[in-house]
Amino acid sequence: MQLNNAPLHFKISSLTALFLLLFSLSTLTVSHGIIKKTLVSELQEDTKQLLNALEEKAEFILLFESATHASELNEILRQFSYIQSSTIRNNDNTAISSYTNPQLEPSDSDLIITAPIYRSENATIFPSEDSDSYRQLGTMTLRVSIYRLQTTQQTMIKGIGLLCLFFLTIIVISYFVMSKRLLKPLRDMVSIMNKFVVDSKFNEKANTGSTQEFTEIAVAYNKMMAHLEKMTINLDRTNQELKNEIEEKEASYKQQQKLEEQLSQAQKLEAIGRMTAAIAHDFNNILGGILGFSRLSMDEIKTLKATPNLEENPSVLELEDSINEIHLGGERAQAIIRQLLVFSRKAEAKPVALDTHKTIKQLYPFLKTSLPSSIQLDIHSTADNAILIDPTHFEQIIVNLVINARDALSNNGNITITTEEFLPPKLTCSSCKSEINSGISETFVKISIIDNGPGISPENLAQIFDPFFTTKDKDKGTGMGLSIIHGLVHKHNGHIFVDSTPDKGTSFSLFFPKQALVAETDAQKSTKVTQHEPGTIVSKLPVMIVDDNEQLLKFMRLFLKNNGYEVETYTSPSKALTSFISNNGQYLAVVSDYIMPKISGADLCKAMLRFKASTNVIICSGYNEELHDENKKINDVVYMVKPINHDELLGHLIEFASKT
Repeated sequence: MQLNNAPLHFKISSLTALFLLLFSLSTLTVSHGIIKKTLVSELQEDTKQLLNALEEKAEFILLFESATHASELNEILRQFSYIQSSTIRNNDNTAISSYTNPQLEPSDSDLIITAPIYRSENATIFPSEDSDSYRQLGTMTLRVSIYRLQTTQQTMIKGIGLLCLFFLTIIVISYFVMSKRLLKPLRDMVSIMNKFVVDSKFNEKANTGSTQEFTEIAVAYNKMMAHLEKMTINLDRTNQELKNEIEEKEASYKQQQKLEEQLSQAQKLEAIGRMTAAIAHDFNNILGGILGFSRLSMDEIKTLKATPNLEENPSVLELEDSINEIHLGGERAQAIIRQLLVFSRKAEAKPVALDTHKTIKQLYPFLKTSLPSSIQLDIHSTADNAILIDPTHFEQIIVNLVINARDALSNNGNITITTEEFLPPKLTCSSCKSEINSGISETFVKISIIDNGPGISPENLAQIFDPFFTTKDKDKGTGMGLSIIHGLVHKHNGHIFVDSTPDKGTSFSLFFPKQALVAETDAQKSTKVTQHEPGTIVSKLPVMIVDDNEQLLKFMRLFLKNNGYEVETYTSPSKALTSFISNNGQYLAVVSDYIMPKISGADLCKAMLRFKASTNVIICSGYNEELHDENKKINDVVYMVKPINHDELLGHLIEFASKT
């Protein structure tokens, strides 16, 4: 373990121990030198005192070679345990007396002290070197053992070692005491911090230590954690609010995008509707001519067939078939235009008791041509299943559902249309979510369009009737088909039930209250307009026809003349108004187109009514009357939609003639 990474208390204890160890070693070294120097000085001092004490005896021994004095000298030396040996020599270097301590062995480290012996009663034993006033008798050599010094040194080293051991023991004890009592709060605090890092919980509080410092640290730490907890709560709240705001903005942005897409689709549909209405107006004018002249041709053929020898003429019969086909084609085109006007919201619904069996059979050729040859279309329909609905709306519903089934099949599969009388159990409508048969024992007609395609997922099934919702590519669908079907079905008191299984197929079932098909009564038959013989005058007053389409004017002139009316036709509204005023408004009726250059049919008729309020006015237009709300402000004005019903027009003229 590196010291830098060690705990604080370990660093303090280690540095303290190192300091004490170095202090002990330096003390030991200094003490050794001081003790050695002190002992040497003491030995030298003792030796000097010993030599002074032995000087007199050594002088007698040198002068007289006295054995008694030598013996006394040896006794004195035995009293000093550190004297290993002693030798007295004369000037000839002859040993006069010697002493050896048997308990001490000579050593190279022994101190050898040699002192001269002078004869002088008052002289010091160590005269200066330049003193020659005394005669030297000889020398005395003492060999001093350092055993005492070594023993003392060893004793001191042991003492210092024991002192170091004592210090180390104190350090170890201090370490455990600091770890347990002083540093434990810090360790607990570190543990709390580590736990906080792991689980980020603020429920752990630091305990106060045994000292004031640790208590202050713990209190400050707890305050800091409480403040941090408060800040964290505020931060979490702010983050959640920011997250919610971001989610709301994202949802708002997505909703805005969705609304923009819906607005774009709605604008496209509105533009398509306006364009469709404009096309329908022009197309209805064309169809008016086709249906009108085919009607005249059919009347002529009836006249020819009444001629002898021509009744069974093959050429006449073939011509009749051809004219009939032209008329049927015109009626089919008229129905298509009516569907376009329904799509553009420009046609008014006219519910009738509709035979679903007959209508679906008539639709079969058109539906079949809308499907690829790889898709099989089957119809299982039973008669006497009538419902109250606008025929064009019914056709639009069936066609749209079949087209949806075709798109789901990806050009391969089966589509089946069934009709049956049905008393449903308590089913919930898939679009309006109300009960289809809420406890009322009412008989319904069930029309089902079934395919064996991939089915609809549950998450998409809940949204299929939402406007603009589609799973098709943007260039293949607007998402309005089922939404329109929902509106049309419920407009005629119907309901929708969708049953779809992924990878097995989808069934759209329509439920309408059953209606009885009422046969036409005699009274109703009597109200039908009959054609007058040519040349028969119905009214002396002429009929004014105003239209910018010359083909329609030509037909109307021929048709009304054939039915006994005098006719004036005008392509210019201004000329028609001039003629009306010049004739004082003496006309049976004024039949005017609505949209014309410069002056509209409504303005023309208003001017005529201001001139003569009793004028009978019929306004015709390729649009539905709902497009021209301002016309409804004109009293006693009859509105007809092109291509007009010829019998209905004759009925109005006969009614006008009966009032004159």
